[in-house]
Order: sequence, then C-alpha cells, then structure tokens
Amino acid sequence: MKKIQLAILIGAAFSASAAIADSNNGSIAQNGSDNGATIEQSAGSNGAQASIYQDGGFNQASVTQTNVSTGGWWNGSAYVNQSGSDNTATVSQSDGSGLYASAYQFGTANKGSLTQTGSNASASLYQTGTANNATIDQQGAGNNYNWNGASIWQNGNNNTGAITQANSAGVSANIGQDGTANNSRISQTGLYLTTVNYSYSYTGPWWGYSGSYSYDTGSYAYTYQQGQGNDASITQSNGGNLQATIQQGGWICGASGCSNGSATNSRADISQTGEGNNGSIYQIGDSNTASINQSGMAPGASYNYSYDYASGASSNQYTGNLAYVAQAGVGQNASIIQTGGGGNYALVNQGATSFTPYLK
Repeated sequence: MKKIQLAILIGAAFSASAAIADSNNGSIAQNGSDNGATIEQSAGSNGAQASIYQDGGFNQASVTQTNVSTGGWWNGSAYVNQSGSDNTATVSQSDGSGLYASAYQFGTANKGSLTQTGSNASASLYQTGTANNATIDQQGAGNNYNWNGASIWQNGNNNTGAITQANSAGVSANIGQDGTANNSRISQTGLYLTTVNYSYSYTGPWWGYSGSYSYDTGSYAYTYQQGQGNDASITQSNGGNLQATIQQGGWICGASGCSNGSATNSRADISQTGEGNNGSIYQIGDSNTASINQSGMAPGASYNYSYDYASGASSNQYTGNLAYVAQAGVGQNASIIQTGGGGNYALVNQGATSFTPYLK
C-alpha cells in the first residue's frame, strides 16, 4: 500500500503577520493504515499548538516546534494520539520555555519519542500493549531555573521505557510499568541545586506576623513496576539533595487504575553521585535483587542524635547520603555501597512487613 504523507508547515513564511505567528494551531486526523502526518511550527510561534490523531497500523506522526520561547506557560504544546500497532510518534520541541508534549499509543510494537530543549517543560507518554518503546529526552538551558518534568506509563509486557534529563535544576522523572519482562531506565545528569526563598506575612485587626525561610530543592526520580522479571535503574549524577525511589510489587496506581501484586525475579539499581542524596528500593516478592551505590558525599557531612528525657523520644539526623532497601519475600539479594565521606546511613531490611523509608 502506498504511504500517504500529509504535512502542515507553519513558519517563517507567516512571520510578517504578528497575529498569526503569535497563535498558530495545526491539527491532523487520519483513519487507516500506512499513513504519515507532519506538523512543523517555528519562527517565534508563541502559543503554538499541534495535534495529530491516527487510527490504524503502521502510521507515522511527527511534530516539530522551534523558537517558542516568549510568553507564559505552555508556549508550545504538542499532542499525538494513535490507536493500532506498529505506529511511530515523534515530538521535538527546541529553543523554548513552557513546553508541553504528550503522546498516547494503544496497541503493540509502537514507538514513542519526545524530545525537549529548554526550561519549564513537561512531557508524558502513555502506552498500552506489548513490545512498546517509549523515550523522553529533556535538555535544560544550563542554569538553576529549569524545572522540567517527564513521565512514562506502560501497561503490558516486554516494554521499554527510558527518560534522560540533563543540565537542569529541580527536574522530576516518573516511570510506571505494569506487566512482565519490562525494562525501565532513568538518567539525570548535570543537575543544579536550587535555593528557593519564601516569605510570608499576615496583618490582622489586633495582631500580625511575618517571616521567611529558604530550602534547597534537588531532583527526584521514581520508578514503579509490577510483575515478574522486570528491570529498573536510576542514575543521578553531579547534583545534590537528589531523591531516587524504585518500587517493585505492592500497590501501584497508574492510568488504568490501582492494583496490588508482586515482583518476582526482578532487579533494581540506583546510582547517585553528589551530596545529601536519598536512595530507596522497595521490593515485594521472591528472588529479587537490589543495589544502591552512592559516592561523593559532602565534606562537612555529620550525624546528629537527640534524646528527650521527659518523653523518651529520640531522633536521628544524617546530613550525608541515605540508602534504604526493604524486601518482603525469600531468596532476596541486597547490596549498598557508600563511599567518599561521612555522616551517611544505610539500612537493609529483608523480610520487611512495612515500607516506611528512613528519610532525612
């Protein structure tokens, strides 16, 4: 069958009209198989919106948005929805701020790829079926003011999900997979530690108050898997105050609802470099393997202990890195390695009945 290619190009040709360039909207809908659809928006298309709908198999959808860098949130938005098998969805957004991209694929052997370069970007990819592949790549602007977020949800077997985030601060990544023999990878590199300053005040008829505080916000990554023979890894480097959590088995909630199950013969790996980081792995099931490797602790890291003689309460505070592995089941294997400094804490709990992490 001959492939039909439909394209919409919105760019420099319309730059003479500010009204058109500031609010571009492109939409394509196709029903059938072996179709192709392309939307391109560029040349300062502030508020550009693109959407592609395809129903059938062996279809290809592509959205490219560039130079959408002025204005407020969601300057450039792209949406792709495909029903069928062996479909491909590609979204590329670059040189912008306030970007939003989402793709939904229903079927088997589908491929989804979302790429964003800029700040304050959000990307989500949802797939149901088997043998699907999902990738999200976010590159920040290389400063302390990039809050990018990415999420992948896959329901089925033999799926692969990968998120890569770099040169940003306060980024977040989430991958959820429900099925067997799934593979999950999250990589966060070149991260920045951002200090958030907050002030507050109140003036009443008889009294008032005011104050301020600040806190450091790092980046976090979460992976949820349910089923057998799954593999998950999180890598975080060149940052501080990083949070990484992998949960395999137990309660998991995603786009298709909530369920409770086990994670037999699964593997989870966390690698963190930097200071003041927290890594946690929770596994429910038998014959699972967990590994946490943390390096590059803060030179001034310390351990503080306090005890209240009146109430008998005690508290622990660790200013280095924390690592926690909890496994419920038999035939488990756990490993924690911490190098490069002091004030760290590590705990392995095998045969666990509760999964409360040891947070800072």
